Formats: sequence, structure tokens, C-alpha cells
Amino acid sequence: MSTIFRMTFLFFLILFSTQSVKSETFDVCVYGGTPSGLVAAATAKQEGMTVLLIEPSRWLGGILGAGIKPLQDCPEPKSVGGLTKKRIFKLGNLPPIFRQAAVDWMKEENIPVLYEYRVVSVEKDGTNIKKIRVESAPPDAYGVPVPKTDPSKYREIQAKMFIDASYEGDLMFLAKVDYAVGREPRTAFDEKVAGIGLPTNWTPIDPYVEPGKPKSGILKLVDPDHGKPIGDGDDYTQAYNYRFYITKNIAKKIPFGIPDDYNPNDYELLGRYVEYLVKTLGNNEPALMKKLAEIFPGWMNGGEYNYKRESLFTIAPLGVSRFYQDGDWTVRSNVWAWHRNYLRGIHHFLSTDSRVPEKFRNETAEYGLDKTMHEDTAGFPNQLYVRISRRMKGEAILDLHDVWNERQHEDSVGLALYGVDTYPVRRYIVKHPETKQIGVATEGNMFIGGGRGTGIPYQIPYGVIVPKREQCTNLLVPICFSSSYIAYASARMEPVFCLLGESAGVAAAQAIKSGSLVVQNIDKTVYRNRLLERGQILEWNQPNVKRPDWLGDAKNLALSAKASVSSQFGNDYHASFINDGKMNIDSNNGRWVSAKNDALPFAELRFEKPVKVNAFWVVSGKVDNGLVHPNTDFHLQRLDENGNWVEIDETGTTNNEEFCFGKKFPDVTSTAFRFVVTKSSENLARLWEWELYETKTKTKTKN
Repeated sequence: MSTIFRMTFLFFLILFSTQSVKSETFDVCVYGGTPSGLVAAATAKQEGMTVLLIEPSRWLGGILGAGIKPLQDCPEPKSVGGLTKKRIFKLGNLPPIFRQAAVDWMKEENIPVLYEYRVVSVEKDGTNIKKIRVESAPPDAYGVPVPKTDPSKYREIQAKMFIDASYEGDLMFLAKVDYAVGREPRTAFDEKVAGIGLPTNWTPIDPYVEPGKPKSGILKLVDPDHGKPIGDGDDYTQAYNYRFYITKNIAKKIPFGIPDDYNPNDYELLGRYVEYLVKTLGNNEPALMKKLAEIFPGWMNGGEYNYKRESLFTIAPLGVSRFYQDGDWTVRSNVWAWHRNYLRGIHHFLSTDSRVPEKFRNETAEYGLDKTMHEDTAGFPNQLYVRISRRMKGEAILDLHDVWNERQHEDSVGLALYGVDTYPVRRYIVKHPETKQIGVATEGNMFIGGGRGTGIPYQIPYGVIVPKREQCTNLLVPICFSSSYIAYASARMEPVFCLLGESAGVAAAQAIKSGSLVVQNIDKTVYRNRLLERGQILEWNQPNVKRPDWLGDAKNLALSAKASVSSQFGNDYHASFINDGKMNIDSNNGRWVSAKNDALPFAELRFEKPVKVNAFWVVSGKVDNGLVHPNTDFHLQRLDENGNWVEIDETGTTNNEEFCFGKKFPDVTSTAFRFVVTKSSENLARLWEWELYETKTKTKTKN
């Protein structure tokens, strides 16, 4: 499709969508054409409401139309129902396909869409939003939001109910609803992992412009340490980044280009980090090239590239997302544009700086953006990945105790399942905890529980998507919902936003039909029944990943072992902490290991003295695109007296079809044991959880 034709088509699409709004008064106004907004709008329309969908950009689909896949962050598809399962999961995996499918869906539902208008004010009568004013704000040629709206081009929208399905929560903010940003301290919600954390990726790089001279100033892209203690709160938040596609195919690629204000001195930290990698890995070219690729292009996550959090320097600029989360659009526009120029800058630096090995320089220089994914924004995704921004302070607040399934909610509006997944928030100057040497590190990274979290989906209560009654009574918020920073790190996945969008749409319709127009007053029994009728999953009644009953009160010896995880072909693995269906944050017990390509994983447990075991329990396999792939052949081994690994009789499985399984066997004594996968389907090998047991023998006491 030619550029002229595409621009002409886009003009008429916007014109048609704007002109299709025949009335300025609607039952429900949904602000934000994110996947959650799509679901909310379709739901309200299906519930008999007149609906207007407002999208500030030129595109529908949010981040699912800009790189992330619908099922990418959904480890248990059975926990998701309704329109998320029926429609969102089927709209397509490639960005242009998803975006077009989203447009087609809204046309199918006969829902008018107002593009390129941004909310600037909210008029309330007491706690009731009467109308909002939106003004024209077309994004620039790269999809970056403009700093200012055009007040001469405005619309005033009246509605009985409003749903803020934006990533920024602007309608909520303008309605004067309380919210939080940044990180709470551990004491706020009794969350042991909350607040400021320990440094990660510490590297012995001098952070000063003139090495060894603090008075010369700090290198760009490094923050000074604010000095707050571990566990305290601050205004930092998770890093954002583009989820972008690249190619070397000349017919498909668009050059990254060079920022107008490019200065190689701005990337001196990157140069010093490259020098460090060359110095420490120079004799191991494969390892060096791999570490350099973690900087750029990063981690391939389903076809598009994402931030590799194990690297000191990455495609994500750290420390700037905190300005976006509660900033005005002048600030946000600058932050968004900064992400674009930062990515272009590191690409150019790694393609030209002499400190970068020539092989990697040449390979990086060959890459361009894949225009087939984002042709109308010069290859750049039209949506920045805003992982978290404002979080409403609603009628209820989701926290880590909910994520850990320590609460049940009668007013559940859906289920979520994921580990506590926070990307680093800052890169800063810090001393090594032991040597006290000055260096540079990241902080804020956590992935507790891995992609499956506890393994048991948890409930999200209705109160987290509605404001406090005294602040607003006709607003629902399915994305910037009420949550602690830590709980949001688990629940912040697009499938969760979508199912909350459906629950918000039903609640809006019910509040209107009841005549009260107060979302806090809806009949919870009627509401729950309607959600169930629509296919929403409100409680988990599937078999859980947990210890089998036959283990009784057996002691899990894996808790006291020194665990190491690896694969038969190297040490490329991910590890987190999960055990007995509950995450443990205080010790390295029960890890999961994921191997790549043809490497098969194993988990090794060593003890200070011989232990006697006679049972094991393991979660072994992988979920991919909603399908469970168990590891087909699995064995438990012990270390014999000659230092050889030998299989323990009666423990092996072949042609296994169970994702979770365990066995009892005759007593075996050793100082080390190993769980080994010897065959897996479709290169999807993974050990999620392993437990080794010494069964206690109960004795009766004579009276």
C-alpha cells in the first residue's frame, strides 16, 4: 500500500469515525481504545447501552497493537473467560493484524470511535460526572503524543457512566479521584518485598565524568542514590520501553536514524560498560556477543524485542518513567520522545563506537526497524509500553496478600495469575556491599514466582475498579485500578485489564438499568450472576499445583538443600522462588529452570550430610499459547559413593502426560540428588517446582 493511499485512507477513517458520533450524549463513554477499552465498550453495547469510545491516538489496540501478544502474559488460559477469551485472544498476534481486527470489531458492534481527542476537563455535580471536554491532539508522525491539544477543536461528551480504560488514568485524575504513584514502603500493606530493594547488576564502572573525580559530575544515564533505606518508599516506578521489531531485510527495514542532538558523550556509560564486558569476556566470543545483544536489541519476547533486565544497560532508559506516571502531556510527550531517541542513540553508538567489537558493530548497523509492523509510524511502535502509572485508591485495594491467595472475595470480578514482575526502576551509584568499591547498579528488579506465580489464580474484588463513594459514583477504572505497587506488578497483564474491562462494562450497564447511577450501589448478586452468564471466571475450581495428599506431613528436604539449576548444554536458565504452591522470598528453595533450544534442564540439590528420601513431587513442563506441554521423560538421580549420577529405581517416567506428578519409592540415602528432564515435546522443557521428601513416621503414644 503506498504512503499516499495509506494517509488518504487514514484521513477518511478518522473523518468517518468522528462524523459517526451523531449525538453528544451517551449511556456509557469509554475513554481509551486499549484492549480493556475495547472489551468495556463492546460489553456495555451488548448490555443494551449506547456507547462512545474515545481514543487519543490514531489506533485501537493499545500495547497489543504494538508488540505484545494477547496470550503472552496469560499462563493459565482456563482462568480467563468472557470476551477476553472469545474475542481478544483471537484478534491476532501481529501488531497490524490486531489493530485492524480491533477496528473491525468496533464496526461490528456499531460502536462509534472518536480518534485523536484527549480529555482536558471533567465537570461534576457532586460525585457524579456530568460531562467531559476532549480536545484535538493528533500524535506526531512517529506516534508520539503531542504536548498540547488544540482548544479550537473540542467536543463535550455527556454520559451516565464513564469508564477510564487508559494507561494513564487521566479521566480518573481530572475527576479528582485519589490515586497513588511510585512505590509504597513495606509497612504500607505489610508486603515483605515492597519498597526499595537491593542493588542488582552491580558493575565496577566509574560513574563520574572524570574517573575518580566526583566533582567532575555524574555520567548521563546514571542517577545519584537518594539514600533512602531498603524497604522504604519512593517515587520511582517500573521502566517503560518499546516492544519493537527489527530486520536486516532491505526491502522491509527502515533505518533507525540518528537523534538530532546526538552526542556520543551522552552514552559514555554504555561505552564503559562495553569496555568492561570486553575485558571480562574477551576470550569467550559467544558469551561476549550474547551479553552485548542483551543491551541491543535485547530479549526476543514472542517475535518482538523486550528489555533484558539482567543487563546493566538496556533498550529501556531507567529513571524517567517516574516523570511520566503523574506528569502533564508536555512532560509525557518529552518522555515518550526520549524513549524513541534513546533507542536510536544506543543503536548508533553500538554501530559506530570503536570500543564495541567490530563484529557486533557491523551486525548492529545492519538492523533497521521492520516497517511491515508499523508502516505509518516509520517502524516505531505506536504505543509505548507503559507498565504502570497512576493507581486509583478505590473502595478496596489489591495487595500482595491477595496475590498469595490469602484472601477470598465474594465480590470477585475476575481472576489473575502471574508472578510479582517488576522491571528495574533506576540505575544508580552504589558501593559494592562487601568490597565497598564504587560502581553502578540497577535496582527494583523482581520476578517472584515466575510466569505462573503461585500456580493458583487469585480473585480481584469489585472494589478495586470503583472509586471511593464520596469521590465519584459513576466512574469505573479497569486499568489504573486500586492496587499496591507490588500487587499491580502481578496483576498488570493485558488479559487482566481486559476481563476487568468486561466487568466494568456490566457494572456500568447495571447501574444505569437500576436507575441509581451509582456504581457502588449495584446489586452484587445480580451482578455476579450476569458476569457468570457472560462467561467470566470468578473463582478457581481447577486442580491446583500443590503437594499431593499422600505426602501427608512429609518434610520437604529441598528447603534445606543448596540448589543449583542448569541444563545439559550450559547455564542458560531463569530462576525464581516458588514452593508448595506459595512463593518464598527469604530463601532459594524450590526454583524453576527453563532451558532453551535443545538444552534440557536439571535441578541439583546438595546437602551437608547424607539424607534419606523416599518421595518426590515435581511440576514439569511448559504452557505455550494456552497449551500444556509436559516433559515426556523425567528421572530422579542420586550421587553415588564414586561421584557418579545414577538413576533411582522406580522414579523414572517415560511418555509422561502429567504436568504435575510425584512418586514414592524405597528409602535412598545420598548427599546429592538431581531432577533430570531427558525428553521434552517441542523444545519446551521446563522444571517449575521440585520437592524432595523424607516421610516422617508417626508413632502412637501409649496411655
